[in-house]
Formats: sequence, C-alpha cells, structure tokens
Amino acid sequence: MGGDEPGLDTARPLMEMGLTSADLLQLQLQMERQFGRTLRPGFFFEHNCIDKVVAYFSEGGAAAP
Repeated sequence: MGGDEPGLDTARPLMEMGLTSADLLQLQLQMERQFGRTLRPGFFFEHNCIDKVVAYFSEGGAAAP
C-alpha cells in the first residue's frame, strides 16, 4: 500500500487480467444466481471488461421480462 500500485483498470479486458474462459463461465453462473437473471451465452465475450458489465446492469440489461 505504498501508493505506487496502479489502480484497477476497469476498461481492461477481463481475460487480460488473468481470467480464463472457465473463470468467466463460473462468474456468469454466480451472477445469474446472485441477480436471479439468465445471461446470454458468451456474456463476458460481449461485455469483456468491468465497465461494460456495469453499464449492462446499470442500463437494466438484466431486468426481469
């Protein structure tokens, strides 16, 4: 915590952060359970960074039908 550490780059692709496709699938399943919504297959390939995921949910992308 010396202040030299870079902050989280929310525009950086998740796979560049070290997540694998298996990790993203697991994350998708966790989010579906948490929010009670079904996300499309390949959700994290279309919404490949934290900014895009946040925008999707902020814009009501996972709203109930």
